[in-house]
Amino acid sequence: MTLPLEGIRVIDFSAYFAMPSAMAYLGDFGAEVIKVEPRHGADERRVFATPWLQNEGWNHHVFSRGKKSIVVDVSKPKGKQIIYDLVERSDVVIENYRLGVVENLGIDYKTLNKINPRIIYVAQSAWGQTGPYKDKMGYDIFVQGFTGLALPLKKVEPPLYAPAVMGGFTQADHQICMYCCFGILMALMVREKTGRGQFIDGALLGGGMSLEAERMCRVKADPNPLVYEGPLDPLTFPTLLTPFPPINPMYMAYNTRGGEAGISIAVLNDEDWQKFCYVMELDNLAANPAYDSHEKRVAAGQELCNAIQGRFEEQSWEECLWRLQEAGVPCAVAYNRMRDVFKANDFYFEDPQSKAMGFTERVEHPDIGPIDVLSCNAKLEKTPAKAQGPAPYIGEHTDEILDWLGYTQEDIEELKKEDVVTWTGFLPFAGRRGVGIQNR
Repeated sequence: MTLPLEGIRVIDFSAYFAMPSAMAYLGDFGAEVIKVEPRHGADERRVFATPWLQNEGWNHHVFSRGKKSIVVDVSKPKGKQIIYDLVERSDVVIENYRLGVVENLGIDYKTLNKINPRIIYVAQSAWGQTGPYKDKMGYDIFVQGFTGLALPLKKVEPPLYAPAVMGGFTQADHQICMYCCFGILMALMVREKTGRGQFIDGALLGGGMSLEAERMCRVKADPNPLVYEGPLDPLTFPTLLTPFPPINPMYMAYNTRGGEAGISIAVLNDEDWQKFCYVMELDNLAANPAYDSHEKRVAAGQELCNAIQGRFEEQSWEECLWRLQEAGVPCAVAYNRMRDVFKANDFYFEDPQSKAMGFTERVEHPDIGPIDVLSCNAKLEKTPAKAQGPAPYIGEHTDEILDWLGYTQEDIEELKKEDVVTWTGFLPFAGRRGVGIQNR
């Protein structure tokens, strides 16, 4: 039996984690994935201080499994033509460059769509392709801090040897990986009907928001929940996985003066390290040979983490954020508690970026009224996802489905009498809530 995606060819321009892993999943289902790399190789071959195999990172061996690799300089005309030739014979293109890069390279959706109108093009970014935050740089940790997944802690005790706790792994990366896979599959189905591909906008922000859906429901239901005032808030950390991953002081959320919010940083190269030290007035660290490479800084772990944390605690988060962003240091605000995210931004439903990207929508319930929900975050351009109505009552569509299957009304009534199928016609606990739909 053939795999479901056999015959599908993917051109993979992506790097780091989210999209390389997504393309690995497509490859696992039979897609031919062609990884287009620069001469020095994609970044996940080296970064994040992972174990090395044959002088390459473990990440590369995991997330590029089953792929083919081609080294092409897309900035040169002949290199560009190679890509155009591939596009003519391919089904999916995936990239996670910063905004504007693909236009400069001539591999943006509008250009490639003219070459192959059947192409499905996925652009994955931190904040999305539209809205007020679209030009900001971003990493998973920024989205974790922004949505409440990774929070700076006011108090740290063993076994928490860090000033802040990430979600234990790159949660937003994982989530948008799944959404983009889902979006690609939906777009392939649409193409079977229409003969045309489409653009898919995949944002880490939407992935992070969707992971907070359950806590969002609790906060919306009770804006003042009981909170344990110890080092960890069970509202935010219902479960902690141990042991914690090794501390990477260069990829961390730090608390600031006052504790209202913190700053997430992703200082992953020497240039950003020098800029970071200059802005934070940490000249002693910048000049210290013990920290003159990314590998040494990561290996320093808790020692360097403490030094950086002490400097952050002397300043407000607003001051740190403005100065670091002005200098071009990758950073973002990290809110302290889940409900602070709502209080500071009305985040999920009122934040301008959330609105611009359509991460939430409102459905109308016939008895309850309007209900705000988180929408699907695979943003297909031509066939966008949309909630088709409110959640059903128990058995609400029983008759409709059975009728569609060919059952007669007599058959349906007989099944009900035999308790094979049920249509209650009211909410569970309707008596307590005082809501029902009798005689509907």
